Amino acid sequence: MTQDVEAFRQAVDQNPALQKEVKALVVAQGIDYKAISELGEKHNFSFTAEEAQQLLMASNDELSDFELEMVAAGGVCCQSGL
Repeated sequence: MTQDVEAFRQAVDQNPALQKEVKALVVAQGIDYKAISELGEKHNFSFTAEEAQQLLMASNDELSDFELEMVAAGGVCCQSGL
């Protein structure tokens, strides 16, 4: 897993504007990890959709309040097509 996915996670945790952008990517079918990776790229972080999903799945007991909210809203399964 790249360091960028963890760095993006920390940036989101500290930036309400970025949190708003991430919230827009949570859909009824789940979290759109591909869109999350594209958002990261827009903010100069380079990681894959799979790396974003792995980070979230691997850190269930270490999720921030924002991440817990996203998991509860969108589930942890990725949107099809990734």
